[in-house]
Amino acid sequence: MYILLSGNPPFYEEADEDDYENHDKNLFRKILAGDYEFDPPYWDDISQAAKELVTRLMEVEQDQRITAEEAISHEWISGNAASDKNIKDGVCAQIEKNFAVPSGRWVCRASMPPSSQARSLTKGLRACRRQGAREGSQVPRRGSAGHGRAGTPGEPRPLPQTPPHLPRPRRPRPPHAAPPSAPARDP
Repeated sequence: MYILLSGNPPFYEEADEDDYENHDKNLFRKILAGDYEFDPPYWDDISQAAKELVTRLMEVEQDQRITAEEAISHEWISGNAASDKNIKDGVCAQIEKNFAVPSGRWVCRASMPPSSQARSLTKGLRACRRQGAREGSQVPRRGSAGHGRAGTPGEPRPLPQTPPHLPRPRRPRPPHAAPPSAPARDP
């Protein structure tokens, strides 16, 4: 939420060219301590209610942090406490500046419907993986080594099975494939 409202990461540490090891240590110290600020001018047009919600979401102590249910019922989300100012252009510019990859593939799509954003992001990730495979490198998947979830290091987690009460997604057939004689049914 911090990034979506300001376009900047909450934790930042200037890097000296010859001291990257200390840079990482200092950055992780800031993260563990919850050491962030609402830097002007990026937060000047953000409502106090939004800042209060971000503060509660970023609480270091888990037992003090707001729950998802509390966040949904927070006045900034459920009420009318948002600022009337349009922050899209400024946030998009900051996100592009802070998170764009050198190839320039990231584009701010804040005006797109959320489902289109998700499809666009998924397509981009798949394209990156395909490009990496062609170049002999691999884009890590969720669950692979270094990404903190279950699974054998270096191997992606298995996909969850479709619950029996839900229809299985249909895969598109190649244009040259003949149509099946009868629709497939799940047991």
